[in-house]
Formats: sequence, C-alpha cells, structure tokens
Amino acid sequence: MADEGARGITRRQLGGGALALGGALAFASLPADPAAAAAPSGGNAVTLRRGSARRAGLLSAPLRQLVTDAEAFLAPSPEHPWYAGAVLLAGRGGTVALHRPIGMAVRYSAYDEETDTGVEFPAEQQIPMAEDTVFDLASVSKLFTSILAVQQIERGALELEAAVASYLPDFGRAGKQDVTVRQLLTHTSGFRSWIPLYAAPTYEEKVRLVYDEKPASPPGTAYLYSDLNLISLQLVLEEVTGRSLDTLLAEEITGPLGMRRTRYTPPASWKPGIAATEDARRPWSGLDRGLVWGEVHDENAHSLGGVAGHAGVFSSAWDLAVLGRTLLNGGAYGRERILAPESVELMFTDFNTAFPGDEHGLGFELYQHW
Repeated sequence: MADEGARGITRRQLGGGALALGGALAFASLPADPAAAAAPSGGNAVTLRRGSARRAGLLSAPLRQLVTDAEAFLAPSPEHPWYAGAVLLAGRGGTVALHRPIGMAVRYSAYDEETDTGVEFPAEQQIPMAEDTVFDLASVSKLFTSILAVQQIERGALELEAAVASYLPDFGRAGKQDVTVRQLLTHTSGFRSWIPLYAAPTYEEKVRLVYDEKPASPPGTAYLYSDLNLISLQLVLEEVTGRSLDTLLAEEITGPLGMRRTRYTPPASWKPGIAATEDARRPWSGLDRGLVWGEVHDENAHSLGGVAGHAGVFSSAWDLAVLGRTLLNGGAYGRERILAPESVELMFTDFNTAFPGDEHGLGFELYQHW
C-alpha cells in the first residue's frame, strides 16, 4: 500500500485487497422505529447507555440483519479478504442497542503467498473478539488530530487561514510558503499523498523531508488526500502548545471524555486485548515486520515512534461511539465539553465546494457514503 500511495492512490482504492489478520470496526445507522420515544433531555449532554432496540427508537429486524450480514462477510469467501473478526455497534440517541463482537481478534499468524491463504495460530493461541477489543484506527487518527487543531483555533492559539510557515518557518520551503492551516485540514495543500518517511534514519531527517517536499499542485487548486497534511498539522500543534500529540490527545479528548481504551502506543499489557492487524512484509508493505499486533501498522507512524498526526491512535468501538455522540451533542458529553457547538458545526461545513465529490470539512470527509 505504501508503494501505491507514492503513485497517488485514491482514498477509494485504499480499502481494497488487503489481508487483514485482525478485525474490522463498524458503525451503522439503522431505520428508526416510528413509535420511538423522544430523545432524552436534561442539564447534561446525552451520554451512552445500553438498551433495547425499542428504547433506542430502532427497528429490531435491521439490527439482526446487520449481525447476519457481518457474519456472512467474515465467513470464508473467495470474494473477500480474510478478516478475522469485527465489533458491531449501533444505536440511536443515547441508547446503544447492539454491541456485538464477532469472530476472532487474533487468528492468523502469517500469510502464505504460495497457497494464498492465512496461516492460523493454533486454536489455543487464538483470541476471541470482545466488546472492548482495541483496534489500530489507521487514518481515523486524523480525526483526533483535526479536533485538537479546532480546539486551538477556538482558543485563539491557531488561525484557520494563517500560513503554516507562520508557525513553522522551515515549512515554507519548496513553494509551501502560502499553504494555510485550512488547506492542511481539507487536503488542498498540494501535498502528494505519501512519501516514505520511514526510510530516513532520524526523526529530524523525517521532518526535513516534509519541509523540503514540493507541492504536486499549487496550494488551493486541487484536492488530494495526503498523510503529509496531518503530519504537518501535528508539528504545528506541538509547536503552538508545547505538548506532544499523545499528551494533547490524553489531556484534551480522551481524558475528559473517559475514553480509557483510546491512546497512542498502547502498553504491552494491552496486547491480549488488541486485534492483530496484518502480516507486513515487502512488497505490499514498506517494511518487513511480520505480524503487526499491538503496534501501529502504518510504516511512517511506526518510524515516528508510534505517535503521528495521520495514524497511530488505538481505540475500541465503545470509545469511538462516545466520540461520535460527543460530536452529535455539539461538542459535549455529560458534564464535559471539548468543543463549542460552533466549532463542531465548522468541522462539518464543506470547505471544498470547488471540488465536487471531495466534500470536506475541517478534517472530516462529508457526504462520501462509499
């Protein structure tokens, strides 16, 4: 995938054809029950609790069908990659009506190229999927970085239309002097999608590669999804706050929201509760690492110590549902608030009206139901 990225792979192509040794993480919207009660109201923002489909205002049949479809997809099939398992979570308002682990969190130890099959661990070493299984979130990590950036915009430490080089003077090299914070968040900076930062031997040299990168198109003239945008935003955030990105995540998002299963660089003690990701080896991976389990899969994030603006966050289905509920609440969850309602609205405002089909808020893709 890394080599494909260097040739300008699109977001729509990124999901296809990979052998996933661990699991998938799925959220679903489902038809509402017309007899549903009104959403709860009160002094605190809506929080999540478990309940029946009817309490959630959902029809039970689509919930059952969701499980049936997932189990069928995860079964052996010549059409599908090998996904060992999944966690399904569905609800409405503050009620989670379905939270179902399916399959295995750890099943395959390797991929056999000659037979085109997954090599399974012995049965006694396999680990079933659980409700609280933790997953490598890959590019969903970008949403956390985006929220952290909007927090700093809200607080006045960062300006949306400011040049990135006004915070990081070295960033302005190679024609990037006019790239703005907004362009990083909306993938209109002109950066190509990917470069092999992991090939540089030191952290400083990896950063230098970003600073020396010349835009593939003039800033603001084209949409191209790029990891380099969120890596650059990480450098901006760390400069303006004086805190590392993992510290920001813990202090500004996961701590206040009680997302105890969400973090960068999970400790070794978490490994039995983490879904394995992939047998990473050349040529489909940039690095020969074998089974990736408990460490970030993305090669560049791995080379950056596991903490990166574009990848590296680990989380569970429930924690992500808490984050989703927080955004639907306008930035609050219970008594805690991480964003003002106006900031949340800004994140879901399309800034890419000049690029139909690539609608994008501040960090969030919009209306792209594929």
